[in-house]
Amino acid sequence: MSGSTSVDRASLATAAALAAKVASQKSPIEMYRHVLLSVDSESASLRACDDTLSIALPIGIDPKGKNVKRVSVDAKKFSEVVSRLSSERVTLSIGDKAISVTGGGASVRLPFLPGNNYPSPIGPSTAPFHLPSDLLVKAIRSVTYAAQVDTSDLVRASIRIIAKDGTVELHATTGHCISVARAKVGDGTPDFVTAISRRAAEVVATAAENDDKPYVPVAVDERVVSIGRVTCATVTAAPVPWRQIETNADGAVVSCDELSEAAERAGMFVYAADPAIRLQFAGGKLAVSSISDREGSARTELTYEGGRDETVHLSWRYLRDTLATMPTEKVELHLGNHPRPLTLRPHGDTGVIEHVRLIAPMSK
Repeated sequence: MSGSTSVDRASLATAAALAAKVASQKSPIEMYRHVLLSVDSESASLRACDDTLSIALPIGIDPKGKNVKRVSVDAKKFSEVVSRLSSERVTLSIGDKAISVTGGGASVRLPFLPGNNYPSPIGPSTAPFHLPSDLLVKAIRSVTYAAQVDTSDLVRASIRIIAKDGTVELHATTGHCISVARAKVGDGTPDFVTAISRRAAEVVATAAENDDKPYVPVAVDERVVSIGRVTCATVTAAPVPWRQIETNADGAVVSCDELSEAAERAGMFVYAADPAIRLQFAGGKLAVSSISDREGSARTELTYEGGRDETVHLSWRYLRDTLATMPTEKVELHLGNHPRPLTLRPHGDTGVIEHVRLIAPMSK
């Protein structure tokens, strides 16, 4: 078997790095640690998958026809090899037992497995529709922080996607923190409810950014979701009823950066098992402080506009991470009667996406 092509190194490196994120290096199944490389005389493509996630990435024109050669190689090694070459273009040559990756005076040989047995993803049975790519990427990036990565709790490790009456909402929650992004996308979008893993959502966002196309095709059924170049298994996770627990009282407006710095300062004096800090609103002054002074203490006083006098205790980490996702310089803090959560909303214009964050209070 033989086949070779010359491709743009930067494009190949970007695709290989993303494919390596999908391939599971810890899987006992060797194919899941590999990427499928397809090569003809003019172009190449990569495909990677594990048991729940798959991605297909053409480099230039997607190889087609009877002259395409397909082999699978170790995903991590292939990505590292391509990223370290110094040339603008890379030549991929498939021999009888190894593939040669050549560029910038360097040549690396990687053993391969035949590509005929590489798993093929099964896509959704429904017809695709389209969502604005930029909107989808921003929404995913704004909520994924609130979903955990390594956990067996699918509710806390997933992103819920709900479409109804031309509006799409994305939800994520740790159980103590809820993140919501919603936007109008048009009446042509069908109603659906689904959920995908945080890992899958992050791959979707990166792939859409790399594609740089205005719209991304989406197809959804009960088992599988296809978004752009990514196909993934659905996760069983009910939507978060955030409207039922949201606080709608007048909000106190403060600087995101100043509040984040104050929270980190107070967080220096908390314990891992008890990460609560105190936010005390009184007369236009917000005191952000540590609660225990056994090993020191910190207190920062900020000014705020609006709102009402109230005291709330919450995790400094959740507050810091939530503030980091705000698309505006200032944030509105909506305080409810205990034990309702603290609701955070951006203060100012956020474009077409509405952002809502909720942080559960901690008892003191």
